[in-house]
Amino acid sequence: RPKRKSPDDAAKDGAATKKKKKSKLAYNEYTMDIERFLELLAPIETAGKKIRDKEIWLLIGLTGAGKTTTILKLVGILFKMMEDEYGEDHFEPQELPPELQEFAVGGGSVSVTQSIHAVDITLPCGKTITIVDTPGFGDTKGVEMELANGAGIINALHQSKCVKPFLVMNASTMSERRFQAFSDLMDIVTLMMGPNVDYSAFGYLFTNCSKGKNGSIYKKPAAFLRHNEESMTPQKISFMKDMIEKTKDGAIVVDPSDDEDRNELLTEMAATGSIITNPKQHFVNFA
Repeated sequence: RPKRKSPDDAAKDGAATKKKKKSKLAYNEYTMDIERFLELLAPIETAGKKIRDKEIWLLIGLTGAGKTTTILKLVGILFKMMEDEYGEDHFEPQELPPELQEFAVGGGSVSVTQSIHAVDITLPCGKTITIVDTPGFGDTKGVEMELANGAGIINALHQSKCVKPFLVMNASTMSERRFQAFSDLMDIVTLMMGPNVDYSAFGYLFTNCSKGKNGSIYKKPAAFLRHNEESMTPQKISFMKDMIEKTKDGAIVVDPSDDEDRNELLTEMAATGSIITNPKQHFVNFA
């Protein structure tokens, strides 16, 4: 008959077993891997040091919106049209220098950017700003990544001098039947900046759209607002109205196929929206 363990021995065995396992934390219906969370948080903290006390332009958008492609275009990278394994066309950089290898570009709905990345850019006026690329949210990479991105991005922004935010949207998803992207994007902004967001600071960038249609982009949010205003929250109504006002005279379109409009794009971005001078007051921890 096996010898029965004393309570002290059983406790020691249990403690030893726990050490062999990765630390886990229940998060709603998920189990979070603490070690993976800390591992993912490390590069974000490094990026935070890179933007400390700097004026930054922050690109916010859903997975696949074109944030990374936009930044590479602003840096001056040239693009080529490629076809993915599904036969869909997308732009890829012709060549990336070593210092920009972290800016990966994907052609689908899965986020390629896994952390925030920052790069300095000199504007046509001679001023230097830092553009920050953020990962796409809600791309099923796990709760560890969602929380690391949420906590890490806000902490990094708190270290910056000031922030000029831009919402990046794929124009092809802007239709009456596919406006869920708008709702998701507004939810992200509310999480990052609290329920009382001042949208006057925001600029709006549109990808996957020809420049010839930049004058009609505002019609899509305007039509959606007319049909759905009664069921929308005040925050989302404010979001829509601000976007309509800033795009009705021509939206800012990011076209990777145009190799010569970089300075024009930078000038347009500098002229729209405003600057958030107290990031700690405007950006809140939502993780």
